[in-house]
Amino acid sequence: MACNTINDDVTMLGGEGTLLVNRYRIVRQLGQGGMGSVWLAEDTLLDNKPFAIKMLPSILVSNKRAYNQLKSEALVAMKLVHPNIVQIRAFEENDGNPFLVMDYIDGQTLDDYLAEHTPPPRCGTSPNLGEESESPSRIEGAAEGRGSMTGGLPESEVIRILKPIAAALDYAHGEGVVHRDVKPANVMIRKDGHPFILDFGVAREIQETMTRITGKLSSGTLLYMSPEQLNGDTPKKAQDVYSFAAMAYECLKGEPPFCRGAIEDQIKNKLPDPLPNTYAISSSVMAGLAKSPEDRPVSCIALLGEAAPVEGAQKDSSNVSSCSQSDCVRLMADAKVVQRHIAKFSDDPACKDGFQEIEDDFVRAEAIFAERQWALAAECYERIIERGKALEAAVARRIAEEKACRESEEKARREVQELAARKAAAKKMREGAEREQLAAMLKTG
Repeated sequence: MACNTINDDVTMLGGEGTLLVNRYRIVRQLGQGGMGSVWLAEDTLLDNKPFAIKMLPSILVSNKRAYNQLKSEALVAMKLVHPNIVQIRAFEENDGNPFLVMDYIDGQTLDDYLAEHTPPPRCGTSPNLGEESESPSRIEGAAEGRGSMTGGLPESEVIRILKPIAAALDYAHGEGVVHRDVKPANVMIRKDGHPFILDFGVAREIQETMTRITGKLSSGTLLYMSPEQLNGDTPKKAQDVYSFAAMAYECLKGEPPFCRGAIEDQIKNKLPDPLPNTYAISSSVMAGLAKSPEDRPVSCIALLGEAAPVEGAQKDSSNVSSCSQSDCVRLMADAKVVQRHIAKFSDDPACKDGFQEIEDDFVRAEAIFAERQWALAAECYERIIERGKALEAAVARRIAEEKACRESEEKARREVQELAARKAAAKKMREGAEREQLAAMLKTG
């Protein structure tokens, strides 16, 4: 591992294997950018379950206002529970350095997915953008001259990936939360094809804070920002609708609506090139890119609402029922039994976080169950059972280790006492012998 720091000034004390807050063991680095670094870690209290750790830029630590605002955003984001949202599990500090604990998604970003499945974009890099404006693999491909952009993903695939993301965004909007940084780099596609959106509010808060502190405009987000967001208007869901439309546009066309020249001016004043009318969602995506928020679709799912089912298209995994309602109810009952078993550990400081995560999973599972998505609900209940059993096992191991430690200490204490008793007995015998010897000498003298 070339890098030996978690962020720009926190040494990892040897790299992989570092233990954060006596719980999260660093495994390897997943990514690095101007907004922080992301690491794969194992939760030692949950049977080494993998999580993603996002270390925040050290410059935020010295700015109390920025730190408090970021923590507030993270706490709000932690309340979002949806099958297509990467859940934030905790906001922690290690030696004064803040980090986020998030669910680990074994997959790739939509940005990287586009790099693998579409020709390189014609826009490549831009002097107005920074290192995050394009996926490195896409830029490299353009530099190698693999040809001009000929299109994006098939419409059926775009709908398959983006419909669950649209549902997740609309859910968050219903909870009063605006993402503020919707873009392909913030969409993860798990290896089984299940899509997730991450960094609700948090990434954009970091970027805006960095802009306030350093005076430099954040880079990669610019391609997907709405006109009113550029103007610094109060965040509203219409901004997310615009960014979602820009992302959908890129998925279909192979490049964002504006990616060359004076991008800020174009976002505010120029109409993007139209999408081919062969796409069922062309008109609604273009409507999502309207300069005025009032002219955009009312929701992200409405932006895709004109899409007709495409024959042969893969179904959204959140609507697939691979188990019956009765199977799901049975798993729910088993999960509740586990919940009761581990309730006695809720006040144990070493188990408090693990217990709270299981409680959060229950909220998520019940919400999915209410939507009659049996397969996803069953998956949540199975995870609860797995985590609950892991927590019980961890507690059992700790109790056994503490018992063994006490027995070892008691044994050592007894051995010390026995040794002291033997020494005292030996001393007493020596003193008795000496007295007898002295008495004999006096008698003979």
